[in-house]
Amino acid sequence: MPSASSIHPRSARNLDQVYVGLTKDQRIFASSLDESLKLIVTSCSESLDVARVSVWTFDQASGRLSCAVLYDRRSGAFERGAVLREQDIPRYFKALVGERLIDAEDACADPRTSELAEDYLRQLDIRSMLDATLRFEGQLRGVLCVESVGESREWSRSEKVFVSSLAELIDQMMILEQLRERESHYRSLFDHSADSIFIVSNGVFIDCNPAAETMYECTREQLLGAGPAAISPEQQPDGTPSRDLARRYVQSALTGKVQRFEWRHRTFSGKEFDSEVTLSRTPRGTDWCVMGIVRDISARKQAEIELEESKAALEYRALHDSLTGLPNRDSYHRDASARIEFDSPVAIHQAVYLLDLNRFKEVNDTLGHDFGDEMLIIVGHRLRRFADRHACKVYRLGGDEFVILANIGSEDEAIELTERLLEEFDRPFSGRDIDLHVDTSIGISLSPLHGTDGHALLRCADVALYRAKRKAAGYALFDPELDQKDKRHLTLMSDLVEAIERNGLSLHYHPRVDLSDDRCTHCEALLRWQHPEHGMIPPDEFIVSAELNNLIHQLTRWVLRTALAQLKVWLDQGIDMNISVNVSARNLVDHRFADDLNAMLLDHDVPASRLEIEITESALIVDPVRALESLEAMRAYGVSIAVDDFGTGYSSMSYLKRLPVHVLKIDKSFVQDLLRDESDATLVRSVIDLSHSFGLQAVAEGVEDAATLEALKAMNCDQAQGFHYCRPLPAADFEVWLRLRG
Repeated sequence: MPSASSIHPRSARNLDQVYVGLTKDQRIFASSLDESLKLIVTSCSESLDVARVSVWTFDQASGRLSCAVLYDRRSGAFERGAVLREQDIPRYFKALVGERLIDAEDACADPRTSELAEDYLRQLDIRSMLDATLRFEGQLRGVLCVESVGESREWSRSEKVFVSSLAELIDQMMILEQLRERESHYRSLFDHSADSIFIVSNGVFIDCNPAAETMYECTREQLLGAGPAAISPEQQPDGTPSRDLARRYVQSALTGKVQRFEWRHRTFSGKEFDSEVTLSRTPRGTDWCVMGIVRDISARKQAEIELEESKAALEYRALHDSLTGLPNRDSYHRDASARIEFDSPVAIHQAVYLLDLNRFKEVNDTLGHDFGDEMLIIVGHRLRRFADRHACKVYRLGGDEFVILANIGSEDEAIELTERLLEEFDRPFSGRDIDLHVDTSIGISLSPLHGTDGHALLRCADVALYRAKRKAAGYALFDPELDQKDKRHLTLMSDLVEAIERNGLSLHYHPRVDLSDDRCTHCEALLRWQHPEHGMIPPDEFIVSAELNNLIHQLTRWVLRTALAQLKVWLDQGIDMNISVNVSARNLVDHRFADDLNAMLLDHDVPASRLEIEITESALIVDPVRALESLEAMRAYGVSIAVDDFGTGYSSMSYLKRLPVHVLKIDKSFVQDLLRDESDATLVRSVIDLSHSFGLQAVAEGVEDAATLEALKAMNCDQAQGFHYCRPLPAADFEVWLRLRG
């Protein structure tokens, strides 16, 4: 009896001719992948005289084979869409992965294909299979399946080679389709990008996108054949010739190093603008050329200039007293820290003189506050002249309090300067044709004898001032033995440790409301301490003391754990809420802080994206490098970062741009007066615009009335926080407030 192979003779030469014909058929390469596959499976079916030929694609992630095309020669129809799952037929999939060709002459009995017998082979009367796998970079990505229906086939060597060759042809077709899709994708990006894109070869533009014509106010024909010098001024802002510098950047890009830089461009109409340029190497045939992407940043540059100017004015206001023009309390602390940092720990180097005008309240009550303000200005001018003569610096703390910071070499020298200072008050102060005799009391503290930072020295000087007033002595030098405030400080710190350990503290929650939809999905956790003896202790008092006594780390951990525990309760109740927690400079410079924070998030099963850490600008100048490392680590864990009280610190724009910040919170001192003070309104608007240009959210603090809220909405501010909504509330009251808002 004749064998199946003798019934269907297939000469190797004939099959080779069919294969060569397919590779030369322009339809294979010019048509879509679907049409090309149909042509291949039809030719294969006819050449091998088999009933069914199909192509399947493999998705490794889902473990599925999907039928891309199936040709049934008996009906002449094409089908697609069937799916085979690896979990149902694991031996067949294992064979596909491990073998290039599966030649199952008895498909129902062959262990590689027998899993298909019950639900597939017998139902369709498929007797033999010849499967050639499709691969890319050694990985399975499909199969060409040849199926003999109604009769068994003993596949000849030439037939196996033919099917394997067709599988390789299909591999090439799939690669070609991927290249076509990629080319189409890149061409779409090229044509529709808002940024200008150039292709540079041999120093001239050989291609550009439509955005380039708009940006440089010219036609495509004007750009092609020109070089970078044609769209640049003669020199860049730093004086470097544009032609030479552009050539160096292009040459560097051709070595494979991506170049990113800012560049001053010029349109064909002569208008100059700033841009960000990225140059990268890209293949062109067998050679390399350079692709340049240009983004117009002139609007952002202008915003930065305006904000720098605003920040300069803002910094001056933040560091100077608005009435007298003298440096203020913040300026004193900054200067004191800078001076004391480099002092010897042994010798006396700094003296702090705290002045208080005696009975100045009587001046205000008798002659009016306007006259009192005039007197403060006159006193300030006289103290400034005194400070200039004696190489020291004067500050106004507020009210009728002034501070002088002086370099001195001994206690005797400090007392001598005090006596000269008192002589300034022997002469009357003249204003409005009134000669007014004003005297003062002075408290003195010395560094490092009485303290090694501005806060400690000012506190000691305040204690000495109280003693001078009490004894009407004119001045007094700080005496640690008489410092009752020190005892209170020590007692409070001891009580604070106990409060932390025994949960004697509490958190109140202050809502932040989205101005786009009036929803509240964010709140700020604020620390409160109801002392059993002294009542409510202001946070500023015990937090500063905690920083000085290294309790701040323990205190911050308590706040974070309590806030995260409450947030977890709200999330479990279905309340959509995020929470902000303030941290100090001491936390930021602790290299363990970010990891500890992540551990707390994991302990409470709270997504990191729900937590926002608030920092102040001033906290960043303590140790900028370590602070930035902590912020980067927190961002890597998914925690958001907000800059609190923005506008009152000292960070430069160049440093702020490098911070991994998500939110800028505008200080309430500017928000509260924006309806009355045009300069405040301009500053608030500038901060909002800058936030958006950097992709940040702007949050206004201190919103106390509806009119201010409407003004902020008009400025496109993102969120608002303040007493207009409510005061900080305990958790239970905060939940009630949320429910009442609906």
